[in-house]
Amino acid sequence: MAVAQTKPVDKTTIIRSLAPMTYLPQHSGQLRAIDLDIEFKLGSTDLTARARRQLDIVARALKDQQLVAEQIMVIGHTDASGPAAQNMTLSDRRAKVVRDYLVKQGGVQAQRLKPEGQGETRLKNPMAPASGENRRVEFVLIQSANDGRTRQGKAGSEKVIKW
Repeated sequence: MAVAQTKPVDKTTIIRSLAPMTYLPQHSGQLRAIDLDIEFKLGSTDLTARARRQLDIVARALKDQQLVAEQIMVIGHTDASGPAAQNMTLSDRRAKVVRDYLVKQGGVQAQRLKPEGQGETRLKNPMAPASGENRRVEFVLIQSANDGRTRQGKAGSEKVIKW
């Protein structure tokens, strides 16, 4: 069962979490990310109505002038129920479903969104590995138009804001 979220994360929070920080030298090159509770039912790639509402907000944020030129990695995650190989495939399919929704329904350019599945490798709640809160999608800034560098790093090394 997914952990209830009182309300979707707003556009401003998404922009603040993903926009490159270039105003201070020590901030350049930092990975920027936001971990959102885009809900999926167990074993499913179907977006819930709540997930679609949140993704509509994500699409508006990604089309904002502060993010419109940025490339974003869409990372799908699963809980730890089921075989690891199956979870990896499922998380990849979830990331692609989210990307496709943002492109088709949200009007975000497809080339800006890079889907990737990470299966159960980075549980949000490792103390409850089968919990629905582990079934989520993360958005990570992977390239900034401001500096032209692709951000590469170990999974989990980026600044993640969890909701």
